[in-house]
Amino acid sequence: MPDAVTNALQDRLAKGAGWMEKASNELLRMKLVPPPAQRRGYGGVVLLKSRRNTKKKVTSREVTLHNHLLSRIRRNLMPIGTLPKHVDVMEWGVHVNGRDWKAGQFCQYTRDTRAGSKVLLMGTIVKYYTFVGSGKVPVFVFVNSHVIREQKGVMFIVEAAHHAQHVVHIDSLSFLFHMAPHYNDNKADLKCALPVAPAYPEVLAIDMQD
Repeated sequence: MPDAVTNALQDRLAKGAGWMEKASNELLRMKLVPPPAQRRGYGGVVLLKSRRNTKKKVTSREVTLHNHLLSRIRRNLMPIGTLPKHVDVMEWGVHVNGRDWKAGQFCQYTRDTRAGSKVLLMGTIVKYYTFVGSGKVPVFVFVNSHVIREQKGVMFIVEAAHHAQHVVHIDSLSFLFHMAPHYNDNKADLKCALPVAPAYPEVLAIDMQD
């Protein structure tokens, strides 16, 4: 017997013009429904570092990250002298709002968390960078971005191939998405992206309410 949450998600999917029932049922079968604690603005981030999922890398060799950190320092978003010599690289073990956000999963994000930078993009998570150490450490996300072709209700139609690479702060993540085949089998270059679970860390939630 379908529960109320599943019924609500099914109603949302039905609003996406052109969305096929078969694909909708597949999404529901995966039970990708966020628990009540995953409310907008919560944004809890937990790192579960271990020898299996964490590798120490030289920061300067991670070129995209290195350039991003230098840009943050120039814009006074990070203090001068805080560029680390080494960073920990993770592909899994990062939890947002109690859900695992691992490499290969599809997400919605923005390039910045400051007010006025609210353009939402689509991308695939590649890896996470955290400063070496325990406790509260900065987390940055390497993302392969995708071109959004159109939106049908809650569903986004995106190009499967990525067209750019970005490094963003974890506060820039907004939603975890499920990637499904396009409803037209002849368009193998397109995918359907459907919302699964919110991130909305505190900074972004405040910015989006301005």
